[in-house]
Amino acid sequence: MSSPLISFMQRLQGPRLIALISIAIVLVVQLIVSGMSLLLQGKITTDYLLTGFVAASLAGPPSLWFIHSALDMLAQTQRRLFETGVWRAESRLCTAIEAAQMLFWELDLATGRLNYKDADLAYLGIATENAAHDMQSWIATIHLEEREIFAQHFLASSAPGGPNFDFEYRVGQEPGRWIWIHTRGKVIQRGTDGQALWASGSSMNIDARKMAELALRDREVLLHSILGATVEGVLMINQSGRVLAANRRFQEMWRIPEKIAQGSRDDLLLEFVLDQLAEPGRFSEQVQRLYQSDEEARDILQLKDGRLFMRLTRPLQIGDDRGRIWCFMDITEQEQAKTSLLNSKERLRMALDAVQQGWFDYDLRTGKISVNPEYAKTIGYDPDDSESDLDNWRDSLHPDDKERVLKELEKCLASRETSSVDYRRRNRQGDEMWIRSIGKVMEWDAQQKPTRMMGIHTVITARKQAEQALAESHNLLKSVIDTVPARVFWKDKNLRYLGCNPPFARNAGLSSQDELIGKDDFQMPWAKQAALYRADDLQVMESGIARIAYEEPQTTPDGHPIWLRTSRVPLRDTAGEVVGLLGLHEDITAQKADAEKLRLSALVLENSSEALVITDEQNRIMEINPAFTKLTGYARDEVIGQNPAILHSGRHEDLFYHKMWEEIGTRGFWRGEIWNRRKNGEIYAEWLTINTIFNPDGSVHRYVGLFSDITERKKSEELIWTQANFDPLTNLPNRRMFRDRLAQDLKKAHRAGLKLALLFLDLDRFKEVNDTLGHDKGDALLIEAAQRIAACVRESDTVARLGGDEFTIILAELDDRSSVERIATAILNALAHPFELGDESAYVSASIGITVYPDDASTLEAMLKNADQAMYVAKNSGRNRFSYFTSAMQEEALHRLHILNDLRGALDAGQFQLYYQPIVEIGSGKIFKAEALLRWFHPKRGLISPAQFIPLAEESGLIHEIGAWVFAQAASQAKQWASHYSADFQISVNKSPLQIQSNPERCQWQEYLVKSKTNGHNLVIEITESVLLDNSTTVTAELLAYRDAGMQVAIDDFGTGYSALSYLKKLDIDYVKLDQSFIRNLETDPSDKALSEAIVVMAHKLGLQVIAEGVETQAQLDLLAGMGCDFAQGFLYSRAIPAQEFEQLLLASHFGDTQR
Repeated sequence: MSSPLISFMQRLQGPRLIALISIAIVLVVQLIVSGMSLLLQGKITTDYLLTGFVAASLAGPPSLWFIHSALDMLAQTQRRLFETGVWRAESRLCTAIEAAQMLFWELDLATGRLNYKDADLAYLGIATENAAHDMQSWIATIHLEEREIFAQHFLASSAPGGPNFDFEYRVGQEPGRWIWIHTRGKVIQRGTDGQALWASGSSMNIDARKMAELALRDREVLLHSILGATVEGVLMINQSGRVLAANRRFQEMWRIPEKIAQGSRDDLLLEFVLDQLAEPGRFSEQVQRLYQSDEEARDILQLKDGRLFMRLTRPLQIGDDRGRIWCFMDITEQEQAKTSLLNSKERLRMALDAVQQGWFDYDLRTGKISVNPEYAKTIGYDPDDSESDLDNWRDSLHPDDKERVLKELEKCLASRETSSVDYRRRNRQGDEMWIRSIGKVMEWDAQQKPTRMMGIHTVITARKQAEQALAESHNLLKSVIDTVPARVFWKDKNLRYLGCNPPFARNAGLSSQDELIGKDDFQMPWAKQAALYRADDLQVMESGIARIAYEEPQTTPDGHPIWLRTSRVPLRDTAGEVVGLLGLHEDITAQKADAEKLRLSALVLENSSEALVITDEQNRIMEINPAFTKLTGYARDEVIGQNPAILHSGRHEDLFYHKMWEEIGTRGFWRGEIWNRRKNGEIYAEWLTINTIFNPDGSVHRYVGLFSDITERKKSEELIWTQANFDPLTNLPNRRMFRDRLAQDLKKAHRAGLKLALLFLDLDRFKEVNDTLGHDKGDALLIEAAQRIAACVRESDTVARLGGDEFTIILAELDDRSSVERIATAILNALAHPFELGDESAYVSASIGITVYPDDASTLEAMLKNADQAMYVAKNSGRNRFSYFTSAMQEEALHRLHILNDLRGALDAGQFQLYYQPIVEIGSGKIFKAEALLRWFHPKRGLISPAQFIPLAEESGLIHEIGAWVFAQAASQAKQWASHYSADFQISVNKSPLQIQSNPERCQWQEYLVKSKTNGHNLVIEITESVLLDNSTTVTAELLAYRDAGMQVAIDDFGTGYSALSYLKKLDIDYVKLDQSFIRNLETDPSDKALSEAIVVMAHKLGLQVIAEGVETQAQLDLLAGMGCDFAQGFLYSRAIPAQEFEQLLLASHFGDTQR
């Protein structure tokens, strides 16, 4: 800071300074000349003024230079003094920093690097070898109780706009040794995004302060305890005569009336006390003298009534206020016995023992310490062993307290004052206990060295434990208050705030809790509600009764109204007097808004025409609305806790509900039509919407269902749909529905690569019936004709009435062309029967046109056109017939008809012949079996393939007659070859599923075996896999009957269909024939090879033998042999050949080489 002169010269330097000085010189000279003129001539003349001006002009420049030089020299001198002062101030600042014992640090928040001088750690009491130069290492040294809070404060101060860091905490120096540190700091550099980059601050050791605070708290607790429990009367008065405190014992000893004690007139109380003294004047003089010094005084006061009070006074310093504490003890009785007590030390010791306090007598000359027996007993020693020495006492001290206690002892020995110290020591058993020792030097030698010290030992272990528990309880209570989300505050009797927790301060718009202290509600953002709050506060404090959980409004700092749930309770002191109140606010604005929404929602739902049901996460009904009861018939009490499944109608399959809940689980809602059942059993349709309400963690909280009755709407829709799509007379699909179905079936056929047939049917001579018998009879005929036509087709086929006497039939997904002709023939036959129309009979026939997709056409219109043309061809050809649209189909149908006609006489004409193909045992190469294969030699057409005539035989029923002939021929041949070559020789006979289901045919076979005396063991019945899938008792009985007759069973073409593996064992199957489709690619396709191997292994595991069909190469045979296959059949050995040629192979097999 510069001097005033330097500042003045700096402001007026240059011309301004010269002008100012010049003016000053002229004024001074003129003043001198004017004075001389006035003295000499009695007036001021112009000559003198002119002379003065000339003199000023001559003397001005030298004077100006002299003054300017003098001022400049003075300014330079002051500048040097100022710079010297600045240097000294800087030196003192460095010295002060060093004296402050502070560690200054910098933190790189990007890397966590912590920079400081290791030597400065000594200021904190931390050894340099414990230096931690990164933030994580430093945090690791912090006490666990403060570590997390430290990190929270640090993160808060690092955040943009965060407060400066200011935190007190403990760090570890050595095991069990903690040092209190106070660290302040702030962020000094941030990035463009506001992120903290650098921080700096300081840390200092506050161990001493913390210990002092602890000691102060202890003394406060002790003071309150003493004031409440001591037998002494205590009075504390400041220098101005104001009573600071007085205990109850003081009031009792001085017999002060309650009115004066509770009044506010301290002067009346003191006058009442003085008035009781025998020498009030002397007492007043002593008081005045003592208030001028810091002396401790002790004397005896005599009252007018003869009582004697021991008075002890000490100086009292409370802040800047000085005062004294006065202790009074009624010693009237003690003084009466003073003579005997002073003359007997033993009696004094007995008195101390009586009050359970220990005394000690320390002889400094010998080092011996004597204690009373009671104290010796307290610390675990024999009461007779009451002497010790300083070394033993020192060794019993707690290591953490030893240095402090010994220093206090030295201090006491060096003064004439009473000293007190609390410390821990071990008793004789090694247990730790707290002792308070109060002592004073009582004797000195000639050199004024202490020779004897006496005092009192008091065991305060219980008190210390109670104080620690109280402190922990206080800290716990503060932590709870600071961490609860509710806003907590407390006020004094004047309704001013004494404190609050962080949420209260934050919601009041305050940056810290301290800003609230001393304010009232009129100074807060909710000043509008201050009068209301004041009335509530006064009611609670005056009545002493708490108000709990009531609602009141409040205005936030930003002016918004909110609602609070408030509780107010009175705060009482130890005497039970109300000294303030504690309040708690909970913001319920959102709850009230939600409650209002719920109220409105409930109002809407109560009056809604839609039914509502709410279920919990387990789908148990929790609530319904009146519309639910009206719609379902169930009252609320009947459904609460039930599953909505009580409404199930049974119309929906489990898959429907599975898909519904799957959609609810994935999408959270479902919407659609559903059929349910009312309480009275009535089934109704409803439109149902289910929504899911989730918890914050994503789990299901509630399901809400809304539904309405759409039964009548569904009936109307169904009626309209039926009228639009079905013929009202016959209930068959009408032209519109027919066209829709034909379009759909054409698309399916195109995708699947299948054929589709369309039949166009027109009734012959219907018009004659209608005109002759009337329209009613005609309608009845149409109805019955529709029923007869529908009975001839599959359920998946479509029969429609286009109008009049025209019908159409859609035969979809055709895999066999012959079924078209069969169905057409069946329809013609059905319509050829007479129609009984009441008393009349009518005869009609039909003309049917047939077209096939995609052979004839690929579009709907083309199909209709083709079928219509084919129908007219049939009608023109004589009616009562069907006609294909294409010549190719017509020729094929005609060919099939000719084959069927010829087949009916083929057996009688002897056109059938059995051929035999050998089945060779792979291991031996010998023929042990043969398969009987039917051949038809037509006299005109030549050899006809079984693939052509067997299906016709099955369709026409000729298969039974032909099958019986084949069985008889094979059985006879098997009997012959078995007798000539091998008794185990077998012939396999193929049986179709139709034969298996024919019980009469099986009986014929059994009769033949008995009559011909043929062993059933020589026959094997071959069936296809499809027979196994017909899980009927008929099939099972038939196969078991073959077994009972001694015949074995083989599964033909195994692996090409849907194999029912469980029936292989159940039905006692003996052989499985591996289909030739596997053998064909055995050498080239790994999959076929693997499947073949699997089948062989599986069959063997089930006790079955395997016959491989279609073996044509040696390589195939070798592979089969490697798999363990049992038999082989195929062109490698022989084709199917007549019996005579087969017998030659059989002869060679058993008596020579097998011919291949």
